Amino acid sequence: MAAAAAPATKGRGAEPPDVVRDCKWLDELMKSGRLGDSLDLFDRMPRKNVVACTSVISGCTRNGRPKAALAMFAAMLESGVAPNDFACNAALAACAAAGSLRLGKQVHSLAVRVGFAEDAWIGACLVELYTRCGSLWAAEDVFRRMESPDVVGYTSLVSALCRHNEFAQAVDLSDDEAGVAAERAHDDKHSGRVPTSSW
Repeated sequence: MAAAAAPATKGRGAEPPDVVRDCKWLDELMKSGRLGDSLDLFDRMPRKNVVACTSVISGCTRNGRPKAALAMFAAMLESGVAPNDFACNAALAACAAAGSLRLGKQVHSLAVRVGFAEDAWIGACLVELYTRCGSLWAAEDVFRRMESPDVVGYTSLVSALCRHNEFAQAVDLSDDEAGVAAERAHDDKHSGRVPTSSW
């Protein structure tokens, strides 16, 4: 798999139209399972930003090539492209699919350093990673450190507990989730906010 070429320009300016177009086309190819065509397009892209790299990382994992996804993540970092929360999520999913606890811990450390550790989706991916790799205690520790776990975080840990035959603990956690859901619904009702998730 080709390594990422020139890093994206640092800054927050809008990407050129051709970069946006290529990223959209790359994502469509990956989602349709056309992995070879996707990688060919990626290789030809003169400007590989974090969006393009993340599409390749996610696409490789979805198409059964998590090790290639991890190689892409490493190449992205080496090229100087800074990861965002989506890229870290994609890398963690690849680690989980590959069963690579060592690399998963490295991505976890990176997520902490760049300030993504409290992100709900990052937390859910970490729970999935650690439980797939047989480290339930680490998954529970991640969950406890999540500032405000959402339904994805709860579901990830409940599923993990069930896979490890910790059914009583899973039931207790489900009860906690129901209590949090009721409390949030009450707060939304009395504040006039529209709920942002379906509990």
